[in-house]
Amino acid sequence: MVKLVSSQTMIHYSKIEKTKVEGQTTYLLKGEKTECTLYQNYPNGNFKIKFNVKDGLRNGVSEKYYENGQVKRKGKYKDGKKEGHFKGYYENGKLYVKSTFKSGKKEGYVWRHTVSWMQDQM
Repeated sequence: MVKLVSSQTMIHYSKIEKTKVEGQTTYLLKGEKTECTLYQNYPNGNFKIKFNVKDGLRNGVSEKYYENGQVKRKGKYKDGKKEGHFKGYYENGKLYVKSTFKSGKKEGYVWRHTVSWMQDQM
């Protein structure tokens, strides 16, 4: 385990038990709800996933990465549910999708970057 300056402990994803009740995932460490930052790495050492857990539920920023270290997806959770803006990125870092959630439910429109056939031909 790695200790962060904010006193939040980082724990590798493989050390955690997951349970799912009524669609809600709870993260347990030694049978107890945990408060930590969970992470998983690629073989090259770069993060693959990293997210915060409070009282056994995702809370705060959640990030998924490409193997090159570039952010793939980023969003926030509150009490285990998606909350606010979620963004997805191409491997080059360009934004390709953005959506908004409230209490785990999609709200409003989903914005997607699209490339037309004409742009591909230029």
